[in-house]
Amino acid sequence: MLEKATLINTMVWGNPDILADVGNGTLTLQNLHANRHGDGLKLSKGTLRAFNLSFNQKDRHLSTSNDAEAHMTGFITKGAFQPLEGRQRPSHIIER
Repeated sequence: MLEKATLINTMVWGNPDILADVGNGTLTLQNLHANRHGDGLKLSKGTLRAFNLSFNQKDRHLSTSNDAEAHMTGFITKGAFQPLEGRQRPSHIIER
């Protein structure tokens, strides 16, 4: 059974080592603001659905494997969007 988690209007203010680690199932993020995000979003398997995310720190925004799927749009990043690995980029990126 594949699990699902949905987070809407989430703010991350601590100092996490990683923002999210998706090993299976589906994670949906909508309107997430990450003041600090550690190594960002890591996808080893499963699906990420991300809409309107704001990263207030440079580097390490996303890491994906070939077994992961990401549907992303509406990202705001400090500096250029930085995937650690993988080939997936969100549509509609504002890099400031």
